[in-house]
Formats: sequence, structure tokens, C-alpha cells
Amino acid sequence: MRYICIYFLVLMSIVLPITECENGQADGYPCNNMDLMSRLSLSQLGNPSNGNDIWGWTDPQTEDLYALLGLDTGTAFIRITNPENPLVIGYLPTHSSASLWRDIKTYQNHAFIVSEAGGHGMQVFDLSQLRNYDGSNAVTFSETAHYGLFGNSHNIVINEETGFAYAVGCDDCSGGLHMINIQNPASPSYAGCYSEDGYTHDTQCVIYNGLDQQYVGREICFSSNEDTVTITDVTDKTDPTTISINGYSGAQYTHQGWLTEDHKYFLCNDELDEYYDGINTSTYIWDLSTLDNPVLINVHDHGTPNIDHNLYIKENYVYQSHYTAGLRIHDISNISDGLMEEVAFFDIHPENNSTTFDGTWSNYPFFDNNIIIVSGIGDNGFDESGGLFVLQFNEPAFPELSLNYDNSITETTLSVGESQNYQIQLTNIGEDGSNLNYQVLASSFMNDLGSDNSGNSWNSSDNEVIFDWIDIENISTSVNFTNNDSANGTIPIGFDFPLYGESFSECSVNANGWIGFGGDSGAWDNANLPTADVPGPALFPFWDDLNPVNDQCNQYCSGDVYYYSSSDMFVITFDQVAHWWTGFENSFYTFQVIMYPSGEYKFNYLNLEGDYSSATIGMQNQNNTDALTMAYNNSNAVINNNFTISVKQIPSWIEILNESGDLSNQQATSVPVTISSVGLDTGIYNGYLLIDTNVEDVTIPLILNVNDGVQIPGDINNDGLLNVQDIVLMVNNYILVDEYNSIGDINEDGYLNVLDVIILVNTIIG
Repeated sequence: MRYICIYFLVLMSIVLPITECENGQADGYPCNNMDLMSRLSLSQLGNPSNGNDIWGWTDPQTEDLYALLGLDTGTAFIRITNPENPLVIGYLPTHSSASLWRDIKTYQNHAFIVSEAGGHGMQVFDLSQLRNYDGSNAVTFSETAHYGLFGNSHNIVINEETGFAYAVGCDDCSGGLHMINIQNPASPSYAGCYSEDGYTHDTQCVIYNGLDQQYVGREICFSSNEDTVTITDVTDKTDPTTISINGYSGAQYTHQGWLTEDHKYFLCNDELDEYYDGINTSTYIWDLSTLDNPVLINVHDHGTPNIDHNLYIKENYVYQSHYTAGLRIHDISNISDGLMEEVAFFDIHPENNSTTFDGTWSNYPFFDNNIIIVSGIGDNGFDESGGLFVLQFNEPAFPELSLNYDNSITETTLSVGESQNYQIQLTNIGEDGSNLNYQVLASSFMNDLGSDNSGNSWNSSDNEVIFDWIDIENISTSVNFTNNDSANGTIPIGFDFPLYGESFSECSVNANGWIGFGGDSGAWDNANLPTADVPGPALFPFWDDLNPVNDQCNQYCSGDVYYYSSSDMFVITFDQVAHWWTGFENSFYTFQVIMYPSGEYKFNYLNLEGDYSSATIGMQNQNNTDALTMAYNNSNAVINNNFTISVKQIPSWIEILNESGDLSNQQATSVPVTISSVGLDTGIYNGYLLIDTNVEDVTIPLILNVNDGVQIPGDINNDGLLNVQDIVLMVNNYILVDEYNSIGDINEDGYLNVLDVIILVNTIIG
């Protein structure tokens, strides 16, 4: 075993003074919104070969702050109460041999340390001992206790609410969750094992308090298991149970992740996807509304090619270590939309952002004063990226939105061919130095989930869309297939269906779950949209290798397709249609398409049995140049049973100028909005004005009443209707203030008075 020869080193005051981040640099390190308070190099820490993991501890008695830094030779304890002057209190040597991998967590004033060194087990160290030393001499400590029921272990995690530790990636329990009772820290004891999903690289275990009510109050572990995110109920340590095992496209090495504080989302990193796939640094964002079936809602692209490592979440920020790109801090206030925004970084490896395992290993962001500690590995003898970095996070100034607009915009009445102009005023009333980003959009939905370049937007039952299955079995016409990969001619729609600027009176229904308006294709292997494999325009409710009943049926074909048409709607239903059997045994799908004369359409999913993880859902245009994709080979993350996707055109009668921009503190802007009835028929139109900002989102419902220009006597608001609103307006806006209105003077006696009100009331009640 190799020991550090200077465990009794008298630490000299060879530390960097505080260096503020100015013009993107702090003492040669690239930065933004983070100052370098101090650093200790590997040479100042006894010349170990490398640094690795890091954790922190706040002494509840003295309120002193400590960095617990993993080294290949052991663990260093550094007091950072004064972040500009870190003091090395001492070292705990490794229990066995040196190792690149070491991991540290704390509970009840004790540190728990594991290593991949053979025979290391788990060291227990009483941190209260650190109070007795002033840092003038670095002390060599001895472990307080040792747990030896496993040898090597990659990581240790602790649920401080329950007093249980979980060793993962160890030489016991198939590398899964080795559970240890540490409620008496100096006397840890074996509690249980979870090995069902094999090797676990890292995990986080909590008393769950998220949206899935069946698991609230139970102890749940969220594990990164090399190629999956595995969720386990460990409430009963003697009988842990698997809740779900969740893979994702492009998995190379699911490394580590962390929950948002409300337990609604889980963010994880893949350590090797950048290395093997040549992609930018990616963070995977999971919606945990249902633990049995978490939804991957987005993969955030960081814009750099380096490898990501440990991440942690505190309040609305995620603190992610990137090897060669340093510590990156992201605002996750809009994580419900799958969004992250980088607000700060400190790059301890300024040479490059390559896909190498150099630079930063991990970080600890949980001190109360925005002090962040970062561990540097050091690489190839280059010491400038190794050791301890003490950083100050300068949290961005907080913007705040002030919104003003004319309330009459919410309901506008126009004659055909007219328009009305409004102003939406936005003001940043936030802190000095803050920046408000805004975008004003028109939508058919309160919160659409995406749009294409042709003005089509979509939403689903995950938001405001209501599932409404239309049963047409007894009034339908069967669709017959000559084989399981093509359509059999065209069928009439019953009206002219508008799609991508054209109208279609007929369509073809392909056996593989898509509707064509420009021709047919035998493409059974679904693709991402847009694609030249299928002639556009086309709708794809469930494009996959389906095998309905056809003229060339094999033993696995199953399910019927039928349609119903009228002047009001056109419905196509796939009823218990089988997937081609290979790899999809016992997979049957019941879904339908509903098309309306307005151009709106819906995809309804009644019953999806078996595996429905491989499908393309969306639409594409005539030239295969524009598309709206809801899912591609990840249908489980988008659709479910009793589920609807709705697609509508963005309202053309809402026109917006200066729709996006930035506002500094106390800066205001007016966004012109025009409501226009040009080209519209008489009737009532509904839409929404969406104001998206980096602090809050606002939705303004809009109603447009279009009439023929002939106003009805008594119709004060000119909406084409006589109702109580007209009575209220007549009384409040005219009679009580003694003003005349010719439309309100129903009896045409030259006066607007109670007689007109009586006539209006009698007219309304019949």
C-alpha cells in the first residue's frame, strides 16, 4: 500500500487569492458568473496521483464548512469556512490500496467512504474530530469503524431520512444495491440486497413525495444501471421490488442522475454517448408522473462535445461536472417543458473540451452560501486541473414580469373584413442586472407541445386535450388489404380535407398505420420525419410494421381496419391490429384517426397491448421538407391507453409583431397584436396568446366573433347574440351615465331608457 509521505505536512499559505471572473476569465480559467475563491493543487495535497470524488460537511456545532476530497491514496479533510483560505486538517489513508475511484457521503457527523480498491470495504470516520485541529499541521487520522461485508465498491449513497446506506457497483449482490443500516454510524449492519437488474453504477434513494400517489411515503431508489434508469422500492429491505426498468435510444453508459426537489423529474447523464456516438454533451430529462412508466421528455444538448459526469440539483439549479469543460450550472425553472438554460460555468481544464477523462470529477453544491467545491482529477502530470477548487456562484439577478394589456382583446367582435389593433406591454421589474427573455405566440392550445413550419401545432391528453373515442364499428366500412405493407386503392373522405395548403377528397389507408394523400408505399420500416420513404402529404397515427388481416395472412396477422365518413368527420379505426411478430410477440394496437373539415385531426389510442416502443407518430408535407413529429421509436414516452393527440392550425386571425426579445431591468416594450377577420366566415373563433418568459408563462384566451356587418337592435357588444351581456352593457355604459346609443334604442323613440331594457329582456326570454 502506498501512503502519502507528507501526512504531517505543515500547510504553507500557498493559495491563490480570490480571483473574480472578469471578461470570461479567472486566473486563466474560463468562467461565467463564478469566482475562484481559492484552490489547492495536488502537490499541496501531498502529491497523490489524482483526485476523484468530493463531498461536503457543515459542522452543526461550529458551523464550519469542510470539503471531503477523495484522492487515490485516501481522503483529505479541508476546512473552507474561510473560502479564501482553505486549511488542510488531515488525511484518512485508504483501507487497502490506492485506487483511482473513491466515493464519499455523510450522515450524522460521520463520513462513509468506499473505493474500487480490492478489500477496501466501507470506512466510517467521525468528522467531529476535525474540530480539534486548526490546520497548522495536517493530521493522519484512523478510521472510526469499518464495514467489510463487501470488498470493492464504486459508489456509496445515503438516504439521510432513513439512515440507510447503499453501496453500488460492489463485488456483492451482483453489483446491485447492497443495503446497510447506519442509524448507529459507528456500528453499521447489513440490511438487504437488490440484484434483480444487476450492476448499478450510481443511485439516489429518497422517501418519495412526487406525483405518483401509490408510491408516496415509500423509500424509492432511482438508479443509473449502465443502459437503463431503474426504479426500485426498497421500503422493505428484505424484499425490495422493481417498479420499472427504463431504457432509451442511444444508451451507452447510464452513469448517474439526481431528482428535482419536488421529485417530479429525474435528470441523468450518459458517460459514453459523447465518446462513442460523437454527439454533444447530453442530459436526459425524465418525467416521473408515473414511476411505472417514466417519460423521457427531452435530451438537452449542451453544445460542447465533452463527456459529462456527476450532476446534482439544488432548488432550481442543476450543477453538472463535465470532465474537460468544468462545472456547468443550469437554470431548470422550466424543466416541465424539458428545458435547461446555462447560467454559469467554471472550466478547470482550459486546454480543450475534448472527449477525454481529464479535468473535473465532481462537485458539491449543498452549502448554504453559494460556495461550490469542485474536485479536479489532474491529467498526465498536468497539475493545474487537479486538486480542490473553491468557487463562488454569483446567482444571476432575478427578472420579474409585469404584464399590461387591454382586456377587450380577450373577446373581439368584428364584421367580415375588419381588424382591431392591441398592445401587450411587457416590463422587467426584477433585480438590477436581470434579463427577461420573452416570446409572444399565437396558438390553438393553452400550451402546445410543438409546431411545424406550416402552422400546425399539437397537444395531448397530458395537457388539456380530452380523450374522446368514437365507436364506428357498427356503422363502418371495412378496409381490405392485398398484403400487410400497402394500401388497396383510395377511399372517399366525405368532404374536402385541408392539409398543407391543399384540399383532398380521398385518401389511402396503409396497412402499416399511416394515411396517405399523395400515393402509397410499401415501407414497413418506420423512419423519422420528414422522410422520402413515404410520399407526402401523410398522417402517421402509428407507423410501424403492422400485420392486420390481409389476403396473404400468416399465422400471426390479426385485427381489422374500417372507416366511417360523413360531412362532419372522417374516422379510420385500426382494431386490435398485430405488430409483425418478430420481437413484438403479443403486441396488439387499437387506435383511430379522426379528420374534420376544418383541417383539425386527432389520433386516439384506446388500447395498446404489449410493446409499443417502436413507431413514428406525426405528419409531413407534400415535398417531404416539413413535418410535425410527436414520436419516433419512443412511443411509450408520448402515448398511452385512453389517450388523444390533437393537431390544429395556429390561428391565422392573430397577428403578432416584435414577438420575441430581451428586457433589462426596468425596461419595457409593447408588442403589437392585430385581431383580423379578413378571409374568415361569420362565426365564433377561439385561440390563445402565449407569453413565454424565463420567469413565468402567461396564457391569454382569445375569442373572435365575426358577424356580417348588420347589427341587431339591442346587440350592444355586436357579437350577433342578444343576451344578459347586452343588458349589463346597456345599463352600465349608457343609461346610468346618460349616454345615447342608437343600437340600444330598440323602440327608436330617440331615448335610451328603461323601456328599451324591458323590450330587450322580453326578447331574450322569448
